[in-house]
Amino acid sequence: MVSRITILSYGTRGDVQPLLVLAGALVAAGFEVTLGADTEFESGVVARGARFPPLRMDLRTFLASDRGHFGEPGGRPTTRSRRWYGRCSTIAGSRRVMPMR
Repeated sequence: MVSRITILSYGTRGDVQPLLVLAGALVAAGFEVTLGADTEFESGVVARGARFPPLRMDLRTFLASDRGHFGEPGGRPTTRSRRWYGRCSTIAGSRRVMPMR
């Protein structure tokens, strides 16, 4: 039986690039890897042999919007991240995604 690993990242290149390397190493070690990220990273994920379900929110667009500014009420980065992850809980191929608490 193949071990499966799902990795989610909603960051920019500096956040996702290390996970691409990790995904490639895990695939090479025989794991079935799914790496969910923004659509701009699809080719990098697929090139490393991992499955790619796109996350449904574009982080750059979100951060540029009024809702993406952390200075508003309830805008602490950790709070924002948890809310955002909750919206991204539908990942193709995943049986379940546990919400952050």
